[in-house]
Amino acid sequence: MRRYNFFSGFLILILFLLPSISSAQVFSDTVTVDLQLFLTDVDILFLNDLNLTKMQQAPLLFSVTIQNYFSIEKQLVLHFGIRRGNQILLDGTSEPFIIQAYPAQLYLTSQNLLSKGEQYSIKNYNIGDATDELANAILAQGKLPNGVYQFFIEVNYESSDNSQRLVFDEEILNIDFSTTLDLISPGQSAESEQLREIYTTLPFFQWHSTAKKFRITVCEKLAINNSPQDVMNNEPRMQQIVENFPFFQYPASGVWPLEEGKTYYWQIVAITESSSGPVELESEIWGFKVGNISNGMTDIYHQQLLNLLTLILNDGDIRALFENGGPLDDFTFTGVMLNNGRIITQGDLIAIIEQVLSSKIIIDNYIVE
Repeated sequence: MRRYNFFSGFLILILFLLPSISSAQVFSDTVTVDLQLFLTDVDILFLNDLNLTKMQQAPLLFSVTIQNYFSIEKQLVLHFGIRRGNQILLDGTSEPFIIQAYPAQLYLTSQNLLSKGEQYSIKNYNIGDATDELANAILAQGKLPNGVYQFFIEVNYESSDNSQRLVFDEEILNIDFSTTLDLISPGQSAESEQLREIYTTLPFFQWHSTAKKFRITVCEKLAINNSPQDVMNNEPRMQQIVENFPFFQYPASGVWPLEEGKTYYWQIVAITESSSGPVELESEIWGFKVGNISNGMTDIYHQQLLNLLTLILNDGDIRALFENGGPLDDFTFTGVMLNNGRIITQGDLIAIIEQVLSSKIIIDNYIVE
């Protein structure tokens, strides 16, 4: 009697059917393209990083992944460009090239596409129809001005019915960076003839900038120094990275303490990301002299309070509070601060202000009691 192994026969049947199911799903007569930017966290895109003659030395700006789902090889043509609004900044087209049948996949980068002499190089670049104003701004600054930029890639190929097809992908880069870096307090420009005195060894530093990361450096002025730049080359009395907020309280410990009667210079460096890596932007140099603290306690407490209030109230509110006849006219700050009846330190107050600036605490109104 002939016997059959039902399990084996069932397994053979399944294996026989799988290729036909797979081919029906995979060979969908299409080509796909996926554009990915590597610039999502940059604030500056330098023109040199789009230098078409030296792209092999340039950083990676983007990648393009092309997938062929046809069962036969296909001839493709790429069109790449950058535009801002309706203005084309840069665009070009590749020579035709072949991508093999499924499962062929191409992974290309900006170096492959923008370098000369490569198999997939974009050729016949055009500067596009950018206005003279935009073109001049790019050339003058050596970087793309603030704005919303669209990177796009198009793939042209012939479909099964001999018609021309196009697939498209794009990515948006928003450049919104200001080089503003203005110092507010303490002190004044180091070029001043006579520097302002402060009455604390724990000054509160404040500046204005749209950047998010900073390095603050404080140096003592020595007799051998001849210029503010010379002072900043001394060994720092304090150097600290500050993130997210444009202010800093001089630490009570862990750094070189400041001393009465001595003069100190300080400078802020804003650190921002660019297409070529971190970029540092220097502020001007300011200075101050630490006076006799016992003679100026009320003044320094008052000034520190004003500095803190300016972080969360506008200038008009501050003037209205302290002007003649205002609710805080002739106000004398004792140095004692309360939060819900509990005494807090200046560090506690700064932590609360940070929450206000990050919108974790919302100020609806304020009163003076």
